[in-house]
Amino acid sequence: MTAAARSAMRRIRSSSIPYEPRHLYDLSKALGENLCQTAGRKNVRAVRLACVYAEDLEADIFLHRAILAARQGGPLALDASPDAARDYVHVDDVLPILLAVAERGRRPLYNIASGANVSNADLFRLLFRLTGWQLTATPGAFERCGADRGCLGHR
Repeated sequence: MTAAARSAMRRIRSSSIPYEPRHLYDLSKALGENLCQTAGRKNVRAVRLACVYAEDLEADIFLHRAILAARQGGPLALDASPDAARDYVHVDDVLPILLAVAERGRRPLYNIASGANVSNADLFRLLFRLTGWQLTATPGAFERCGADRGCLGHR
């Protein structure tokens, strides 16, 4: 079993809420990666994506929800820790990399990200400068980003 799968199993066993969707999602990702790495097939690759976003804002992910909330106006508090940070990468940057991994990849696991984390606090300050509407993050909130939100990047 890979280190990621062992880590996910430890988080589930130590959690007071072992069947919380976030933990199950982490475990399913780790087990999928483990399967890819141990399948014994040379052409199998696993890819870890950071938070992928697009211009259309239709996907239900945190960044899109924050932008839409700022566009709609008015003060709004989102259930998010201001210190939480994500690595956002645009879908147009992801697609050619995925094709390259599929066609020429040699390693069993790839991470696709921009390489720069953006905190919620910084994101909200930027949205305020662009729209004039204040968004606030709830300090200490548990971020639900993943299985239920379509976003994979966490710090």
